[in-house]
Amino acid sequence: MEQMTHKTVMIISLALMLAVGAVQVSVAAVTVAIDDCTAATGGEVTVPIRIASIANYGAGTINITYDPGAVHITGISNSDDSTVTPPDIDNTAGIASVSAWNLAGVSGDIVFADVTLTAVGSEGGSSTLTLDLVKMVNTSMKPIEAGVSDGTFMITGGSGDATPTSTPEQGSGGQSPSQLTPPLPDVVMGAESGSEPDESPDSAQPEEDHAEPADTAHAQLQTASGQVAPGSGIVSISLSILLGYLILTWNTKRGGGR
Repeated sequence: MEQMTHKTVMIISLALMLAVGAVQVSVAAVTVAIDDCTAATGGEVTVPIRIASIANYGAGTINITYDPGAVHITGISNSDDSTVTPPDIDNTAGIASVSAWNLAGVSGDIVFADVTLTAVGSEGGSSTLTLDLVKMVNTSMKPIEAGVSDGTFMITGGSGDATPTSTPEQGSGGQSPSQLTPPLPDVVMGAESGSEPDESPDSAQPEEDHAEPADTAHAQLQTASGQVAPGSGIVSISLSILLGYLILTWNTKRGGGR
């Protein structure tokens, strides 16, 4: 009987290790990428920042660095899967920070944000679009680890017209635009109630003293109501424990019958 119990413990331990390994493989498979693209001098193109194989995406912050002598970022907008907070774009230094969120959670291959790029350099110029994943969490505020894949922006001949290498696609997370959570209220972003919008050309860029987009998105998740269904990792571990319990029960009955 003692020998059978020892074997049962070993089986349960092995099952748990396999389940944890499956969760780690799933986490490692998450990738963040931006498409390669081209535009003529003075032209612009919009490309998506994609996240592949994510589970219960809740919020995140991604920095994009680029050569400001070749390209400027002139806009960052929502996707079907994600609501973007006012971005922080610095076309002098060549860096933009974008934070976005989805309180309902979305899984699979999604679009984090759509980025509009304008060619300011001459024909033949180029710039690497380098991504830096600052932070990403699921709807339970648990960190999500992911790899990144940078893109390349190329300037073609002519002027004025954009020639995208690839066009943005809708995310496949299964949500329509009407199902996305509404934009963050002004009070969350630190704006004064009743204040008039800034109509200056630089209004797309936030003031230096605004609330941090990442903190805003994460705070919005923390106050959201409802619980998110457990992820695939929790289900795998639960099934492994159940399997171990059934094996233990079967061995106990078998040992008692001898």
